[in-house]
Amino acid sequence: MITGQVLWQKLKALVDIDTHILSLKQEIVGAKDALVQINLSIKKSEKSLEDKKNKYLDAQKNVDSLELEAQAFQTEEERTRKQLNDVKNQREYKSLEKEIDHISKQRRELDDRLLRGWHIVEQFKREYEQNKDLCAQKVSQYSEDILKCENSIKEIEERLLKVTQERDVVVQQVPQEWRDRYERMKGSVPDPIVPVISECCSACYYSVLHQDMVKLKRSGVLLCRSCYRFLYYDENEQKDLKKATF
Repeated sequence: MITGQVLWQKLKALVDIDTHILSLKQEIVGAKDALVQINLSIKKSEKSLEDKKNKYLDAQKNVDSLELEAQAFQTEEERTRKQLNDVKNQREYKSLEKEIDHISKQRRELDDRLLRGWHIVEQFKREYEQNKDLCAQKVSQYSEDILKCENSIKEIEERLLKVTQERDVVVQQVPQEWRDRYERMKGSVPDPIVPVISECCSACYYSVLHQDMVKLKRSGVLLCRSCYRFLYYDENEQKDLKKATF
């Protein structure tokens, strides 16, 4: 069974590996979220283009309907004018003229609506054509971004697999008792193993008893009586700290 410096070094290595694994998993989540946002942007651009296309088509349908209506007025006016040749009295003639004037007025009003309708059609068509090119450019760029994200996810997953395999090796080198304690502790605090500094836990500053310091130097790792973190003692680390203090 490993003890002393080797034990706490293995535990620290395990902490570093798990921190790295967590970081890689967060990178994957971030890349996948970015992928979702890109796909949403594509759908948004395509929906915007589809809306403009529908406006253009609806405006065109309206103009087509007005043109059919105008053609019907023209046919009606021509039919009524022909009837003037067959009238037999002034009263009937005036009645037909009045009817023709009414039809002509309706045609003029319809022509105005047609003119406005064609203006709207041209406007919507122009907007649709412009946005079609813009949408194509955006989708092309988004497609490149998707490829980058997918490649990034693949690369991170490969790194994650490699680090996970490294963890499997290290974790087998840690005694089962400390391994189980570590697995319970790592989900509770971000720093499950900390050094003893000036005979105190460097996380919660609880004083380490003299007899516990003796055990710690012999076994390599000891549980803090206050925060239950893993404590270790590194003589070189203590010396470097003292030098930094002066």
